[in-house]
Amino acid sequence: MNEHLLFLDLGFMRIYWFGLFAGCAILTAAVLFCILRRLQGERLSQALDALLLSLPVGFIAARVSYCWFRQASFSGRASDYLHLSEGGFSLFGGLSGIAVMLLLFSARKRLSFLKLMDAAVPALSAAIAAGRFAGVTGGEETGFEIKTDCSAPFVRWSETEQANVLWVGYFEGIFALMITGMVLYLFFRKYIRKNAGLREGCVTLCFMLTFGLSQAFLESMRSDSLFMVTLGFVRIDQIISILMAVAAFVIISIDNARVCGLSACRLSLWAICAAALALAVVCEFTLSATYLAQIYTRMAASLFVIWISGILLFADTARNRYAAGTKA
Repeated sequence: MNEHLLFLDLGFMRIYWFGLFAGCAILTAAVLFCILRRLQGERLSQALDALLLSLPVGFIAARVSYCWFRQASFSGRASDYLHLSEGGFSLFGGLSGIAVMLLLFSARKRLSFLKLMDAAVPALSAAIAAGRFAGVTGGEETGFEIKTDCSAPFVRWSETEQANVLWVGYFEGIFALMITGMVLYLFFRKYIRKNAGLREGCVTLCFMLTFGLSQAFLESMRSDSLFMVTLGFVRIDQIISILMAVAAFVIISIDNARVCGLSACRLSLWAICAAALALAVVCEFTLSATYLAQIYTRMAASLFVIWISGILLFADTARNRYAAGTKA
């Protein structure tokens, strides 16, 4: 790691800005998770047990999945997995490991998994924000080359590329902060205000939809992603992101149809969203340097249509469920 990224040299140990941010990300997630579980009426010791089980597994899963998809960069020895200085970690590998451990923990303790995830999601979102900014300080999270000189804060010089590049990590961190605020608001409405229109898992669903769509778009701009072997320009995290968002949208739509019933308006909305998703996929496969701005604008607009439709369906379901509960 570059010396100019050094935060503190103690002689026997060096602390880099990357490590400092990464440590703050983990600490932030742990503290916020404990606070939210207490607000849900659960014991602090129970939250700490969940953390002690899920965080190490998430860390290992993030490292293993990264090395697995970057096999060409390693010698193939098991010891490569321990060479953390060579980078790096897979976001969705870590999230999957944590989710699996929380599922097992909730089953073992006979707790509500959805309620547990609703507390974990804001903590994870805050950790992702800090982690993205950590990636920027470590020289990661880079995007495509910027041909012209630019002093904007999201454009930086890359030693690897030897050119000015778009530092996508800035955008990813900002989006993660915004998503953290959104899911914390939903958590407050569900578990503090006791909104009868919201069900357990609502925080998790909105996170999956919003983070999935935003990350699918931002991954398209990155040059340091984990790429597929068969389709080299398609990012693995991008596929996982869009699948996560689609799964959340389908669940929200089914719940809306069950509570509010089917109508021509809802069927038309689903058709529009399907067309928007198809357009976003076409944009990804037709990216070119000549029409980069136009294509990214169409992709962003398509994904925004899906997001706003999902949020409207979610709000409609909550409103109708709340009205039905009030009348009862």
